[in-house]
Amino acid sequence: MQVDSALRRSNDYIPALDGWRAIAILMVLFAHGSPLSDRLPVDLGASGVAFFFILSGYLITTRLLTKYYDGGKVALGRFYVQRGFRILPPAICYLVFLFLLNQMVRGLNVSRSEIVASLFFWRNYLLVPHSAEKLTGWFTGHFWSLSVEEHYYLVWPLIIHQAGKKRALRVALIGAAGCALWRWAGWHYKFHINYVFDHVPYFFRTDTRLDGLLLGSAVAIVLNYPRAAAAIRQYLSVRESAACIVLLGITWFFAGFPFIGFKEELIATVLLLATLSRPSEGLARVLAWPPLRMIGRFSYSLYIWQQLFLVVQTGRTPLGRLNQFPLNFVLVFAAALASYYFVEGPARRFGAKFEVGRETTRRAELAAV
Repeated sequence: MQVDSALRRSNDYIPALDGWRAIAILMVLFAHGSPLSDRLPVDLGASGVAFFFILSGYLITTRLLTKYYDGGKVALGRFYVQRGFRILPPAICYLVFLFLLNQMVRGLNVSRSEIVASLFFWRNYLLVPHSAEKLTGWFTGHFWSLSVEEHYYLVWPLIIHQAGKKRALRVALIGAAGCALWRWAGWHYKFHINYVFDHVPYFFRTDTRLDGLLLGSAVAIVLNYPRAAAAIRQYLSVRESAACIVLLGITWFFAGFPFIGFKEELIATVLLLATLSRPSEGLARVLAWPPLRMIGRFSYSLYIWQQLFLVVQTGRTPLGRLNQFPLNFVLVFAAALASYYFVEGPARRFGAKFEVGRETTRRAELAAV
C-alpha cells in the first residue's frame, strides 16, 4: 500500500477505531458492573478511560487538521458548533432524566450542584463526598472525564489555530510529558493536600489527566506527515508493537502509582499507531468485527447511561432489580441505543445541516461583497 493511500485512510473512516471504542467502553462496563473486576490486578475502568482519552485526542485533532483546517488556520466557529451538537444533547438528556428521577426515587442522592457542575463540565472540580452507603456523587461521577475532554476541546483548537501543526506537535509531546511529571510530583510531594483543590479527587482533575489527550493529538499530527506515516508503517510491525507493549508493561513493577496511567497511555498509543499504520491487517481486522464496530458507534451514549444502572461498586441498588445483573446490562444497552437513535443521531444530523447552512450563508455574503 502506498503511503498516500495509508495517510488518506488514517484521515477517513477506519473501522478499527470503532473497535477500539468498543473495547474501551466494555472495560468501563465490566469495571462498574461486575464484582469480578475487584479481583483483577488492573483497574479496567481507569484503563478504558485512558484509552478513550487517547482516541479522543487523535480523532479531534484529525478533524481539526482535515475538516476544519483552512489556510493554515482552524475554522473555530464550525468546529465548536459541530462539537456542541455532538456532545451536548445526549448529556443534557441524561441529566434531565436523572434530575426528574431523583425527585421520584429515594436513595439516588443527586444534588443540584452535581447536575449544574455536570451540565457546565466542571464536575471534576466539584467536591462531592463519595459514599458507598449513601451513593453520593456516583450517578454524575463519570462526568469528570467528559469535563476533562471539554476543557481540552476549548484550548487545543486554539493552540493549533495560533501555533500551526509543527509547533502544536511540540506542545503535545512536551505537554504530555509535563502533565505526567506534574501528576507524579503532586502525588509524591502531596501538593494535592491543604490546597485549593484539597478535596477534589486528584486523578479527576484536568491538570493531571491531559497527557492522554495530548498523546492522541501527537499521533494525529505525526500521521499527517507522509514521511512519518511511511516510517511508522515500515518499522512498527506486529512484532515491534508487541515488543514495545511488553517493555512498557514491565514498567508496572517500577513506576509509581501516578505513572501507571501514563504507562497505559503509552501502550494505547503504540496500539493505535500499529492499527492506523496497517488499517486492513492483523489486529485492525479483528477490531473491524461488525458487532464491535456497532458497540463502538454508540459508546458515547453507553458511557453516559451506564452509571445509572451499574452500581456494583457501591454495594447498593436504589432502583431495585434494575440495578441487578443481568437486567442492569440489558437496560444500559437499551438506554444507550435509544439515546443514540433518538437523541445523538438526530442532533448530529441537524448539526451537519446547520453547519452547511451557515457555510452557504457565509459564502453568499462574501460573494455579495
